[in-house]
Amino acid sequence: IDKSSLDDKIALQSSEGLTLIYPSDVLYLKADGAYTQFILRGGKRITVAKTLNDFMKLEDKGYFVRVHRSYIINVNHIKKVLKMDKGTVLMEDDMEVSVSQDKKEQLYKIIEGFKI
Repeated sequence: IDKSSLDDKIALQSSEGLTLIYPSDVLYLKADGAYTQFILRGGKRITVAKTLNDFMKLEDKGYFVRVHRSYIINVNHIKKVLKMDKGTVLMEDDMEVSVSQDKKEQLYKIIEGFKI
């Protein structure tokens, strides 16, 4: 068994049961009142009865960033950075996510690391 893949899996409790996913498959998390929607590759969505704040520890993985009060994104799934002045990113599923003024610098520092 590949130990690194075991370390990576996270378990999400939803109304359907416990779903094990790889964080790398998560495009972004979206706040939905007292719930959080996990938007995954391939258009799959999992709704969890926890707030976005409950998932802030995902930022410890290094590639998740809370860019807005309603979104935590996986920077590996950013397709394009739009309107740098306004702060909008286009995710792989073509969702445009706004970046709060106070989160722009943190996000752009991470993105700088992608430049060649």
